[in-house]
Amino acid sequence: QAINLASNTTGTLGVANGGTGLSSGFVNGSTALNEYDQWRLTSSFTGNAYPISSNLERNDSADFEKIGTGVSDSSGTFTFPSTGKWEIHFNISTAANTQNADNFSIGILTTVNNSDYTERAVAQIGQTSEGNSGFRNASVITFFDCTDVSTHKARFFVNDISGSQVSISGDTNKNLTYMTFKRIGNT
Repeated sequence: QAINLASNTTGTLGVANGGTGLSSGFVNGSTALNEYDQWRLTSSFTGNAYPISSNLERNDSADFEKIGTGVSDSSGTFTFPSTGKWEIHFNISTAANTQNADNFSIGILTTVNNSDYTERAVAQIGQTSEGNSGFRNASVITFFDCTDVSTHKARFFVNDISGSQVSISGDTNKNLTYMTFKRIGNT
């Protein structure tokens, strides 16, 4: 039985499709992910990176293990191991180098023809010149339908609008700036 919070009484909780109460639609009928991977920036840099093409590694922390084959990286271009619907998450940590304005944008780029990349998710971060130097974080997520692993790929970018005043934080021992790939269903 379940508690009805609106009337503070008990009642039964229905389960759709004669199921067990577990999700029957997660990854097309499975209750577990079959692909999950995470990469990170290993060292900090200042300025633009369109795309971020170096100092990337798969998360190698003792408590992380990819699920499935995992994505592959070639100079900042990420290739998916299988077709499907993917959730792509990009998180960035920064430190302002001065007390001047530090305006920048980050984002996820994707292609469906292995050539022309489109900005799929973008965050714009800024501070006026009256602000103090300090730390900032930003995060973007997009949903991507990979129907062909040879042509559908992803990249990540930082556009430092203020001109080399923002340090993008990276560390080989922990996630500061990182990318997560999660296959959530079939195409």
